[in-house]
Amino acid sequence: ADPPPADAAASLLAWETLGVEASSYDLVMAADASYEAGPTAALARVAALALRPGGRARFVSPTNRRGMATLGEALEGEGLRVSTAACPEALLTNPLASGDEREFQSTYFRFKTDAFVLVEALKEAEGEGGDAGGAGNGEAKEPP
Repeated sequence: ADPPPADAAASLLAWETLGVEASSYDLVMAADASYEAGPTAALARVAALALRPGGRARFVSPTNRRGMATLGEALEGEGLRVSTAACPEALLTNPLASGDEREFQSTYFRFKTDAFVLVEALKEAEGEGGDAGGAGNGEAKEPP
């Protein structure tokens, strides 16, 4: 994988309190952020607010998290185009992990037993697409 650009920046956000400037990010990522269905509306709202036109949001979580069942619909409700797929193996590794054997053993069992899902959302660039997101015409749209 390519290294991030030199001007890449990251922010830690609390989904319920927003605290993000509109259209300020090209990418919003969250892992295991949807334990319950209740906060998914706030999560979707913040993602839609934070993304620049043409930006993407990626959410990875075990499939058994209650919020994953409603996240796609909440993102579409915020005008984003959504796709859902099994999470690629490459996204289930932690590039920041130390590689310590104890750390590996503590997470290995979970990764081998849980199924993970990847929900991606695209905020269309100005002038793209018909309606601002979602299917609109009954057809599922996937981000390119």
